[in-house]
Amino acid sequence: MIMKSYGQIYLVIGMLIMLVGSAMAGSITIEEFILRPADEKSVSMKPGDAFDVGVRVIEEDAGMVTYIIRTVDPMEKADVPPVLDHYESARKFAFLSADDDIQLRENGSLDDAPATHTFRTRLSTEGWKPGRYNLAVFAHNSLEKVGGYTADQASFAVVIGDDQVRLVNMEVESPTQFEICELRPAVVKPGETAVLYMKATEPDVQGLSVRVPLHLAKEDALPGFDYDEELQSASLSDEGSPLVLNNREVDSNSGNDVIEVRLSTEEVKPGLYFMTVQLIAESGGKPATRHLALKVRSPEDNLKMRVSEPWIVWEGSSAG
Repeated sequence: MIMKSYGQIYLVIGMLIMLVGSAMAGSITIEEFILRPADEKSVSMKPGDAFDVGVRVIEEDAGMVTYIIRTVDPMEKADVPPVLDHYESARKFAFLSADDDIQLRENGSLDDAPATHTFRTRLSTEGWKPGRYNLAVFAHNSLEKVGGYTADQASFAVVIGDDQVRLVNMEVESPTQFEICELRPAVVKPGETAVLYMKATEPDVQGLSVRVPLHLAKEDALPGFDYDEELQSASLSDEGSPLVLNNREVDSNSGNDVIEVRLSTEEVKPGLYFMTVQLIAESGGKPATRHLALKVRSPEDNLKMRVSEPWIVWEGSSAG
């Protein structure tokens, strides 16, 4: 009984420590996201024009706030926009830097907003190759972790065409959503073919981002997926694009609001093959996202599994 009582006491103390720690933890929240042409009277942008991007944050007991602007998709150094002058080869991300530092500071050399807890800078599209660039602004306290590390981010895209530039605010929901996004069938025998079937609510589909959300060995990727040795990840796309483009080589359906992708399981091992699918639409906005898993059956399989949408078990943070 005494040992049990001590155990209960330790449990209560542990819970109190966790509650006190949560109460003391600081927070950083992006209150306003700024994304606009440098010429505010402009109704359209052309390659070479500049744009303003920034955030206003609310900081509560988190310490000094610094900002990072970087790409969110891995890319080769040769394809990086010239304005993002710091390249991290390990993750293939490109950063904006000031004075050889990717931690951008309020009222520093690149900050055009004098207000406290506000950062805004101007970026030129001069020299950007045609294509879509997915980027984000991060506000965090990595240099002064009062109450623990905390961060918030705002995502956006810059689309460079031959004679036009589009700024896409990824913080607002896209008007184009999934009507259907599923594997047909979701369970196959080795050697059988499944179809990733997507139908959108609007006919302005640009394409799908299809990525494996886990680290994996090359032999564990499905046939047709491109494998990145450095990142130990795999993705499916058309040649020359990060997306499965609507009505291009990988898409076997000619509809403007439907994409069908045939997935081969020739010579693959039985198991679960996970993928995250995002719907990229011409109208822009935060893309609809689905998490799917294709099960390749083994003759010994007796366990039936259903993959749900993910949910948060416990708030945490990444050392990266």
